[in-house]
Amino acid sequence: MSGYLNVYDLIEGRSQNTQKIISFYEDYTLVNQKSFAEITQDVVVMAKKLSSQLVKNEIFFVSLPNSYDFLIVFLASLKAGVIPAPIVSADSMMKSDYYDYLDQLKAYTQIQKILPLDSHRAELVRSGFEVISIGEALSGSNPEQFLNNPQKPKMLPSYLNEQIAFIQFSSGSTSDPKGVMISHKALIENITMLRLAMEVSENSVLVSWIPFFHDMGLVGSLLTAILTPYETHILRPIDFIKSPLKFLELTTKVKATIWVGPDSMYRILSKNMFQAKLNIDLSSLQACLCGSEPVLLDTYNQFKAVATPYGWNPQSFIAGYGQAENVVGICFAPMRSHIKTHEKNKRQIVSCGKPSREIKVQILDEEQKLVKDGIEGLIWIQSPSLCSGYLDRDDLFKANCLGSWFFTGVIGFIKDEELYVSGRHKDLIIVESKKYFSVDLEQRVWNLIGHDRHVKKVAVVGKGTIGGDESVTVCVEWLDFLPLLSFRQRDDFRNKIIHNLKNQFKISKNDVIYTGVRSLPRTTSGKLKRYLIKNRVTSKQIKNSLWDIFWRSWVLGMMK
Repeated sequence: MSGYLNVYDLIEGRSQNTQKIISFYEDYTLVNQKSFAEITQDVVVMAKKLSSQLVKNEIFFVSLPNSYDFLIVFLASLKAGVIPAPIVSADSMMKSDYYDYLDQLKAYTQIQKILPLDSHRAELVRSGFEVISIGEALSGSNPEQFLNNPQKPKMLPSYLNEQIAFIQFSSGSTSDPKGVMISHKALIENITMLRLAMEVSENSVLVSWIPFFHDMGLVGSLLTAILTPYETHILRPIDFIKSPLKFLELTTKVKATIWVGPDSMYRILSKNMFQAKLNIDLSSLQACLCGSEPVLLDTYNQFKAVATPYGWNPQSFIAGYGQAENVVGICFAPMRSHIKTHEKNKRQIVSCGKPSREIKVQILDEEQKLVKDGIEGLIWIQSPSLCSGYLDRDDLFKANCLGSWFFTGVIGFIKDEELYVSGRHKDLIIVESKKYFSVDLEQRVWNLIGHDRHVKKVAVVGKGTIGGDESVTVCVEWLDFLPLLSFRQRDDFRNKIIHNLKNQFKISKNDVIYTGVRSLPRTTSGKLKRYLIKNRVTSKQIKNSLWDIFWRSWVLGMMK
């Protein structure tokens, strides 16, 4: 596969294949099932439509859900030489949040053209976007025609013409989202690495719900599957969140061999499987990739406890580490092996295996000096699939480079040539010279109170500046239509949290905040924006408030 210059070349070579290869679902109901013959035919038509409205190397937003339309638009972009920038679709967010998000991206990137859901075309025109028309939708419907706002094309830097496949926006969990420029070469190299790491073949079967605007959904799931190729079943994220157990039923029905997902996917499944009586069989699963920063041992143990009775093999679990700047993957634990951990600062850190293919990893200290084996430090990578930089932020990208090495923004260590990921540098809390990661403290709190139906999200942030925190603040999203009646329960939980953390931190009742659902800022992929949470706690925008719990429960809780 590495001999191809464009991933679409490989797909085009299968244009005579009439076997159904990919299926799309809505509410777990099959709505589309397509072969390569149908895909390539639709791509040719779509490429002509895009070429009539975009010039070569022009960048545009693709705001579509997990659907056949997205697949065709993305592949047609590669064929036409225009640059898609996948972003969250309107059906995945509240309307006001969606338009705030678009305004932020437009101001940051100056990208003015967008291909959205039909239902939002008119409003996007009124918001100043130039809306790309794909004419008759692939399903055969006739969307209304809207007047457009002609905009100046947003182009790639000229030195990157013909090289870039797409723009991948980083999640924005530790800073504003960055437009990561992914080249054709880097994309092909990383997909090759993923195929080898998971040992996929044409006999593999994937079931995935990860959104296509996320690197794990687009590259780790969709593109790796259709380029191998193997049977693929694509769900909408909202359907997985609403009915995780149906995800297991579909896995059983199609005899899936591959899952790809973040740590949170396995936590959601564990919570829903606990004490449930299910008619499922997970013995077909051969590769269950879990990619997070970090992969938590608690998550693995919880899922192992509930899934093993249904035939799940714990050795199918693959802990992985990656980021958008390296397309998606950096390293993976080996197949058919037991999970490996190493204790560091009284934490069990999970091994993500050895760096894949030609990727090199080194650990440096804050002075950019190499540290010894087993010593925690900053993770730097040197990789053939490293991105070509950040769109319009060349200065920011170069600031993270040391020669050909790139700083990932993550802390970890190497032990016996394997990489252990501790957590994100900007999520580090340092109190009296001792280091703590937000994700570990959040897990401790969740283990105390997460069983309660009122608790929807937990965030732990430092009090003070990075490197000089005095203590921590615990924020709990609480869903309750009559919060006055649960005052005693919240107070009991607050005391439990304080008792659990008091040996490490000077924490008082005011440092445990109960707030309404969806009040803790998140990225489009659901990660907590802890830097923003910390700022809002400091400015009292996030605070203990019965009214906030009440109105958010009735308005946002009911909406969910």
